[in-house]
Amino acid sequence: MKLVAASLILLAACSGDDGPSGTPITYTGAYEDWDSTDDAFLGVFEATVTEVGDDANTTTTAPNGRSTLELPGGVVSEVTWTHADYVPARATVDAEASGAYALRGISDARVDTFHEELGVAYDDGATLVLIEVRQATGGGPFDGIAVDVDGADGFHDDADHVWQTGDTTEGGRYVVFPNVAPAADVPLAFSGATCTGPASITAVAGEVAMATVYCE
Repeated sequence: MKLVAASLILLAACSGDDGPSGTPITYTGAYEDWDSTDDAFLGVFEATVTEVGDDANTTTTAPNGRSTLELPGGVVSEVTWTHADYVPARATVDAEASGAYALRGISDARVDTFHEELGVAYDDGATLVLIEVRQATGGGPFDGIAVDVDGADGFHDDADHVWQTGDTTEGGRYVVFPNVAPAADVPLAFSGATCTGPASITAVAGEVAMATVYCE
């Protein structure tokens, strides 16, 4: 199930392939450190990237955090990132919203202090949810998109990647939801524009759950 049925034009802009027809999609982008900025960029190097359910479909991130996997078309897949210094991360990937991404990894050394900055205590039995909101064309930030993760309280980053209270994008690409209860299908919804992305995400205890949505 999809949030919004993507048009063929949007699909071409996002993925450049025939994912919805069942042919493989190219899932490519960067896995960056939580505090990476344009002025102080830090990709996560040598993280292992793997399709859930197909351990043979795996690769390793480059020094800039980039990687590429071929994923099945026409379905929702999951991809994991693992690194000795980082909290395990898992993205829910909708084949109909499979453009480039710039997702974030949070280190074991940073996860407690980040939650303290939000005014909550980190619960390693819960899930930190990160949603990336991008323009369908161009990939830049898209302001005014309200993100709903099963009614949880959210925080968005601004243009300087400083976190602010509220689940609506303003200046940056990301909205986070700390300490979400783990579940196989956590509902995910958007408002403020026409968006395409997964309708739910998989949230595993002690992980970062991620997804990218494309809006126009």
